[in-house]
Amino acid sequence: MNIHKPEWLESVLERLSPTGLTFSLWLLWVALAPSLIAREWWMTMANVALCMSYGYLLGVIVERVALAAGRWAGFRITLRPGLAKRIEFLWNLTLAIITLVVVVQSVLQQQETARLVGMTLNIPVESTIGTIAGVVLFVVLLGFGRLVARLWGRLVKLGGRYISPASAAIVGTLLITLVLALSAGGAVSAGLQLVFRQAQIANEETLPGRSQPTEPERSGSPDSPEHWSGLGAQGQAVVSDGPRAADITAVTGAPAKTPIRVYAGLVNHNDSLEETAAAVVAELYRTKAFDRAVLAVMTGAGKGWIQEWNVASVEYLTNGDCATASMQYSYTLSPFTYVSDPEKPKEAGKLLFDKVYAEWLKLPVDQRPKLVVGGESLGAYGGTAAFESLEDMTSKVDGAVWVGTPSFTALWQDLTAKRRTGSPEIAPVIDNGRVVRFVNDASQLSHDIYGAPYDDWGSKRVIFVQHPSDPIVWWSWDLLWREPDWLREPLGSDVVPAMSWRSWASFWQLAADMAIAQNAAPGHGHTYHEDLVPVWAAALGQDFTRDFSAIEAAIRAKNLPR
Repeated sequence: MNIHKPEWLESVLERLSPTGLTFSLWLLWVALAPSLIAREWWMTMANVALCMSYGYLLGVIVERVALAAGRWAGFRITLRPGLAKRIEFLWNLTLAIITLVVVVQSVLQQQETARLVGMTLNIPVESTIGTIAGVVLFVVLLGFGRLVARLWGRLVKLGGRYISPASAAIVGTLLITLVLALSAGGAVSAGLQLVFRQAQIANEETLPGRSQPTEPERSGSPDSPEHWSGLGAQGQAVVSDGPRAADITAVTGAPAKTPIRVYAGLVNHNDSLEETAAAVVAELYRTKAFDRAVLAVMTGAGKGWIQEWNVASVEYLTNGDCATASMQYSYTLSPFTYVSDPEKPKEAGKLLFDKVYAEWLKLPVDQRPKLVVGGESLGAYGGTAAFESLEDMTSKVDGAVWVGTPSFTALWQDLTAKRRTGSPEIAPVIDNGRVVRFVNDASQLSHDIYGAPYDDWGSKRVIFVQHPSDPIVWWSWDLLWREPDWLREPLGSDVVPAMSWRSWASFWQLAADMAIAQNAAPGHGHTYHEDLVPVWAAALGQDFTRDFSAIEAAIRAKNLPR
């Protein structure tokens, strides 16, 4: 059978590595494997392009090593031209069939993932567009790589006229690397500066539906030295939102106080974390927050975002007899904050808690409010940094709720490593729940993931809430080279059974998943708010099994986008 290719295609293909193309196709299949969140087209495009590029590079390396080994061993295979053509045809046909099967299977798996996490997407369209766009992007990247390789070859050839070939190769490699590094570094620097400028502009814009509070119990009010304009968009949302005394009484039927919310923004304090944390303490004294029954210290995420459900849950559960303290430590979203300065959230979390705790200690023991702490996402990463260990945490606070905690968080890693044998990483059991409990949802507050009851809970209660399908919890750098326990063990109920670890691919898949993790339905992905009222009831030592539907409906009705 004779297969004729156009001359232009022959010219292109003869310059490409057959092994590299085969490996890139193999990595295409890997890229289409399921992940935690149903993918929009751009996520598929990014995964396909990155995986195919990595596959091509790997294939070229394998091919060259094999050819070099063959030459060294004097090993050579010769086939009749007709037989070689037939083998090539059958090989290409096999690859095409496998690719078609993988693409169809990927669509079905993505549809199952969307169902499990409650997302509405046109998966066949998203997957088809993403796959085609990913292949096109791979071709562009491959062309760029070949251009760089050709430039390197010319540099080596030119240098070989004056120095030895080996030295020319080294010099050429260094020059190419330097140019690429400077170009990439310049592009990244310019991009980050643009992001930071836009973040500062957004920080100055009041979010829709927010206005300056009039109550003296709120920072940013006319009674507060914390200027409304300097709180930042997220800080303004914190002090503007939430129930007042009448709202709480209307739901609980009991007399209520207007909850205290204090917040300090970076702009008001010359971007100094130390001054910002000190301003929070000053606001606590101004509002008489230490006279309340509960004082909650909340560490924000990224540009100062605080989950309204965390704050409002405590306020309804205490009939408003509480105060919440928080502060801003960054102008950018969590991913940029973490990448640009991963120590800043931890520094802010520790500064804020330590300053509040120092003042709390000055109070007579019988006059101290119950002290609780919490944070979500990067806020949990930063907030837990205030404590050296679980023992340190429970020696200082009465309760803690950490929501969607990233797995690179030190305390999370320490506790998870100490879990009871047989308990999975998605829901570790520590000392049979006497102090700390990891839950996938509020139904697990009283028992482990297998239904076994916990021991009696003491007065100190620490709760980690994490969904099996939340990529923000499960993404980590070591996904590049190590299979995590949560993928070796039985998967969560909202994770497609076909998901497994794949070096390189899993890292990028979860990285892309994080971008839309909050698009999942409540109880899945990074959407936690529906779990938080009973969780906070448990942390406060209340009956967490009672009906909270009225409180949840009230919070839901007032919850505005942030």
